[in-house]
Amino acid sequence: MNKLETSLIDLSSIIEIEKERDIDVEANKAYIKNLAHSIVNLQGLLRVPVVKLLGVKDFKQIYRLIAGQLDYYAYLEARKLDENLAPRIRVFVVDQENEPSIL
Repeated sequence: MNKLETSLIDLSSIIEIEKERDIDVEANKAYIKNLAHSIVNLQGLLRVPVVKLLGVKDFKQIYRLIAGQLDYYAYLEARKLDENLAPRIRVFVVDQENEPSIL
């Protein structure tokens, strides 16, 4: 079994969000806003989202977000509040071998 490791990826490389696990952003607006303020105060995410590598496009790896949608949306909101936050986040990257154990 492959060990689950983290990677630092560009926000723009997340091109899909898994539909069945996606959240209602409007219904969670207050929570996302509060989490965004925490991210700004701490200068980073509290929890690590999970992505799956989809492949390579234009010489860049691209990913599907499969867990941690609230954190992802909150980080996007936090970047609106603090433009100094990096345009990259630390994520767990799953592969075919370890995905069943994670989800």
